[in-house]
Amino acid sequence: ERVVVLADSSKFGRNAFAHIGELSLADSVITETAPAAEIGAALAEAGVELLIPEAAEDRGAEIEDRRADSGIPG
Repeated sequence: ERVVVLADSSKFGRNAFAHIGELSLADSVITETAPAAEIGAALAEAGVELLIPEAAEDRGAEIEDRRADSGIPG
């Protein structure tokens, strides 16, 4: 059995109302962008695999390109 956490990057570095468990309980974290260095280091130290799907990275770049082309501030 594997424990996989799926969280958008806005969840990193924030305090929550409830404490679910230590980082080491998770086997993997899937998110759309890389977390800050200290969070990435904490995940690695806890033995948690960090996964960032290529499609999420490509989609983020695509959105930024559209904003730039349209003049919409990011």
